[in-house]
Amino acid sequence: MTKIVKVLWTSATKPGGAAFADTLDMMSLFRNQRDVIHIEPCQVEGLASVTRSNICEVNGTARTNVQYRCVRCLTEFTRSLDIVFQELISRIPLTAEQEEAEVFYAPDEVIDLDPLIVQAIVLAIDVQPICHNECRGLCSECGTDLNVATCACHEQQVDPRLQALSQFYDSLKTED
Repeated sequence: MTKIVKVLWTSATKPGGAAFADTLDMMSLFRNQRDVIHIEPCQVEGLASVTRSNICEVNGTARTNVQYRCVRCLTEFTRSLDIVFQELISRIPLTAEQEEAEVFYAPDEVIDLDPLIVQAIVLAIDVQPICHNECRGLCSECGTDLNVATCACHEQQVDPRLQALSQFYDSLKTED
């Protein structure tokens, strides 16, 4: 990620605040993640405005498409992400209360919004992406995609140590 989304404190203090819009390439952040195959450039836009003395409120959206690999069946699929983020930034050192409320500290004239945007996107990425809720995955024995076909591996196999118990259970069923 090479671009930096910036806002000036002086611009954010003006009536109406400071609007920002940019496109960020996030793929470098997820290059080593096996279930994230590709992330399209992220469209970011929003508004930064000083709402209280030395406190800037940043409201924005980030939109992108993420190509995942399903953790159950290994099928590739794409999902759209529409992320809304809202953060507070303080120009003066933070109090313990502000740190707990997750207020960011930015003492310089230039406010770097990248960490806020990256955090919002990273939190929105699926950790265990599943192509759909009913995904049955792969057969653990033969590797067949159970969403597409069935296999003979799942016929009931009884543990040899429990064979006598299985026969006893079967005899009870026939008596009924």
